[in-house]
Amino acid sequence: MKIKLFFVALCLFHAASAQENEKIRLQVRVVNGMDGAEIKNAHIQVTYALTENSIPLKTQKKSSFYEVVKGADLKVRAEAAQYYTEEKRFETEALYDQDVLELKLIPKPVATVAEIAPPPAAEPAPFFIIVQDMVSGDKINAQVEVTAPSGRKENVTSGQSYLPKEKGEYNFAFKKEGFGSYSQKQATRLNSDIQLIPVTFEVRTVAAENFSEHEYALIDAQTRQPVMKSQLFILDENKKPVETLFNSSKGTYLTYKINPQKTYNVEVKAEGYEPLTAPLNNTSRNITLELTPADLEKITLAVQDVYTREALTISRLKIFTSGQTGIGVTEQNGEYSALLNPRKAYRVQFETEGYTPVDRPVEAPDFQGNKLEILLRKPVYPLALQIQNQLTEEQQKTASATVNPPGGNALAVRFDPGTNSFLLQSNPDETLQISITVPGFRPYMASNNRKQLAQFQLKVQLEPEVITAPVVTETAPVTAPPVTETTPPVVTPPAVTTAPPVEKPAPKEEIPMEAKKGRRYALNGVNFEQSQTTMLKGSETKLREVLKFMTENPKISIEVIGHTDKTGDERQNVRLSEFRARAVANWLFNNGIKSERIQTSGKGSSEPVSDNNTEEGKAQNRRIEIVVVEE
Repeated sequence: MKIKLFFVALCLFHAASAQENEKIRLQVRVVNGMDGAEIKNAHIQVTYALTENSIPLKTQKKSSFYEVVKGADLKVRAEAAQYYTEEKRFETEALYDQDVLELKLIPKPVATVAEIAPPPAAEPAPFFIIVQDMVSGDKINAQVEVTAPSGRKENVTSGQSYLPKEKGEYNFAFKKEGFGSYSQKQATRLNSDIQLIPVTFEVRTVAAENFSEHEYALIDAQTRQPVMKSQLFILDENKKPVETLFNSSKGTYLTYKINPQKTYNVEVKAEGYEPLTAPLNNTSRNITLELTPADLEKITLAVQDVYTREALTISRLKIFTSGQTGIGVTEQNGEYSALLNPRKAYRVQFETEGYTPVDRPVEAPDFQGNKLEILLRKPVYPLALQIQNQLTEEQQKTASATVNPPGGNALAVRFDPGTNSFLLQSNPDETLQISITVPGFRPYMASNNRKQLAQFQLKVQLEPEVITAPVVTETAPVTAPPVTETTPPVVTPPAVTTAPPVEKPAPKEEIPMEAKKGRRYALNGVNFEQSQTTMLKGSETKLREVLKFMTENPKISIEVIGHTDKTGDERQNVRLSEFRARAVANWLFNNGIKSERIQTSGKGSSEPVSDNNTEEGKAQNRRIEIVVVEE
């Protein structure tokens, strides 16, 4: 009892919550199960299958219908005089608005059977014989020959009942001029309620032999899979619907009333698809109709190099749904496109010369408008370290460079005299530690991030070595005074030498910036927190001067160089100085200076301008400089 009450409560909850769901209007049609004629005076009752709640009949604009919640199961019961009561269950999930539910009632025996006393419970049930035109559906008044199991033959008029007198299999044969001949077999069944066993002949006239049978399959234009929930209408030249039958197991529609000599139109509706209206092809018995999902868009594939942004040519493109169903791809003048839903996930496969073959998923972020953007990259790209100084032939021969990626072995580097450059291949994602040695110039050390500047060429300005000649002080010969016997030696007290006072260097005068190649300027006032890359307050004042200088001289390029004092590990100093230089470059970039006009490098403590043994000297060594590398 408790279990039953639980299910009743569950059904009531389901019905209450379902009221908020989508509602559809359904019509109920009751027909004679023998000849298909509509029974007008039938009593119809429609209820929800779970709750037994009755659903009232509504009328609107001369149309009567039952308004039900889509997804809820229904029970439809029909009763009519002289017919057996029928009750049928329908699942509304597969139904559409304004669909028609049909119930077939079997007529009770009236003519011949009415005159015969009801047989005992163990006697066979009567047959009900009907002959109708296959095309028009009209009943045909004709004789049907009945052969009993014993071989005895009788004639029965169509539209009447026939009570078998023997148990077993009966043969029914129909033959009439202009219709041809038909036959079928039916076995007797025991039925105490005298239920009728239908024997139906659907025949065609000789004139109707031109009609042909057709089967229509509806498929998804993208996945090529069958569309099971749909409505198909075939209209003749007078817009009159042609009768069709739905094969639920295959999801196809059948009709045998198509005249190949006439023209027809087909109309298809399916949930989630664009409506289809098109002329019907009558030349084929099996017709496939493609439905386009309503949420598809024409998407063009755009493939670029992630580093250079160069458009790439692809081949062998294949696109699959998440269920690994292939999707049709269109190619025109080297451009590939497909009907896709940019809000769903797919898998893409293709090949591009010089790159690894692609087999990867794509999702919503990859779609940009009507394009599917995919970025590819190579493991390494070429880089030229171009020396801006004029080198002699001997200097070119002896010049050397070492380039190290983080935590890896040195990269292969060669010098090209023609371009005055060191050439190499490197991963753009890695920060390179660069060391260049050329006789006659100060050693060059820098840290370079290729990805930040997307560069294939790094211009290097070397600083000549300054050779200071030693200062030679000439000392005049010392002449001893003459010594006489009468004059006692004069003892001269040692001279007291007073060292001149040490003058503090006067503060350096700010030199106006000039757009000349090789000019170097210290950015006094651009300071950072201890061992950090965060600029201190007030640093922007000097940076605005640099910004103004580069804005007024749009053709120049600069190199931002970071320096540290001698404290700590030199490798960390080089890294810190590079990041500080990069922080300055980023500030200029964010304020409107193009990235290709800015190079960065970190020197660490290799180029001090003061004594690293004093705090004052260390402070002067911690600095940012800019060098004009191109006018």
